[in-house]
Amino acid sequence: MKTQLWRSPATWLIFRLDDRLLLILIAAIVGVCSGLAAVILNRSIIAMFDWLHQFQHYTWAIFLPAAGAALSSIYLEKVMKEGAGHGVPEVIYSVSREG
Repeated sequence: MKTQLWRSPATWLIFRLDDRLLLILIAAIVGVCSGLAAVILNRSIIAMFDWLHQFQHYTWAIFLPAAGAALSSIYLEKVMKEGAGHGVPEVIYSVSREG
């Protein structure tokens, strides 16, 4: 039975469901994952703010945001091999030039 199930993806139960039900299921999964990601981001920002709060009286602390921006730029260029500028203007330009 397992070999028949894996042979043809059309036999999977999820694909036999109504399309609207499948869309609702996928939307619920995406919504839960997005909500969890938002909570994790919020909590990590609060934790980082609490951790960095002790450095607010030092004058060199004004360079911390610049150091973070530089590290993220280096990470994008060297590790991810992407440059900055993947936004709406680049998409509009690409669509207008290359269809």
